[in-house]
Amino acid sequence: MKKDIKLIGLDLDGTVFNNNKIISTRTKKAIENAIQKGVVVLPSTGRPFSGVPHDFMNINGVKYVLTSNGAVIRDLHSEEIIYQDLMDVDLSLRIVNAVSDYNSLLEVYIEGRGYSDNNALKSAISYIKDDALADYIIKSRIGIDDLSDFVQSENKAIEKIHLLFSDLSEKERVMEVLMKFDDEIVITSAMPNNIEINKKTVNKGNGLLALGKLLGIKREQIMACGDGGNDIEMIKAVGFGVAMGNAIEEVKEVADYVTLTNEDDGVAYAIEQFVL
Repeated sequence: MKKDIKLIGLDLDGTVFNNNKIISTRTKKAIENAIQKGVVVLPSTGRPFSGVPHDFMNINGVKYVLTSNGAVIRDLHSEEIIYQDLMDVDLSLRIVNAVSDYNSLLEVYIEGRGYSDNNALKSAISYIKDDALADYIIKSRIGIDDLSDFVQSENKAIEKIHLLFSDLSEKERVMEVLMKFDDEIVITSAMPNNIEINKKTVNKGNGLLALGKLLGIKREQIMACGDGGNDIEMIKAVGFGVAMGNAIEEVKEVADYVTLTNEDDGVAYAIEQFVL
């Protein structure tokens, strides 16, 4: 059954991408066809702007990109920020100092770039078992010797703080430490071994609704597809939330529809069924 969809937000990892971090020809075609029909289609990702692949951004007609879990939305062509909701330096510094002694690959996202702890970045593969993901992290990040000093000296608001763990018990210890920031931050995970930290009011859903408001598009006309913990609020917020077949159960539970997996072109299938 076709729906009156005017805006589609698409998660990347585990959603648009197959397991080799590639957008299939069928998925690309479905996105292009939706855009030709007048639908606004954009990446809605936890990645920083510098980590969004050109494969998606170069699709003809893609105009916007939502990054860092909804902390920032950019106009793709001018690269102008049209919406942002950032953590101030004081909060960011307190969090970085609280977690920096734990064994993780710690990162901060500032002005669209990912800055990673240099020592951890050199051994990224020990934190990331997925070769394609490790390759993406290594190629897209800037190594910093002391992230705390860097955050302080840059003195710029932070989009997101990200941690990757090789040991899940270490992740649990960090989660306990972060409890004292509960009133100020929101914590999500796109994978079992990561933690994503944003300002309390930030999620992909709020970002998509804000873009919809800017474009005069109603909530009921917004569709989103996702698979991970950082997609839950987005799937709940929009008019038509689609969970991937490979999504975690918490995403499937709040979705209006469960499509095929990312290996079976689930995004293309959902767009073909409900939009085209």
